[in-house]
Amino acid sequence: MTLYYEDADARVPAAIQTVEITDTMAQYTLRLTAASVPDSIGKQVSIELTHVSANRLARLALDNIRLAPAQ
Repeated sequence: MTLYYEDADARVPAAIQTVEITDTMAQYTLRLTAASVPDSIGKQVSIELTHVSANRLARLALDNIRLAPAQ
């Protein structure tokens, strides 16, 4: 999972986390704060999810993906 911000035409990674997906439903959280990446202030922030598997037929189902303000 990567949270990135856009700077001109470039995607700038701001927070990255690698997680292992299993057959059991799980919740994963990745946080980005203005204090940790001040250059992201005022920029568009997006999320990127990449599914990497040795099994080319593997499927990944995602549910309830949110990019929300920190609480």
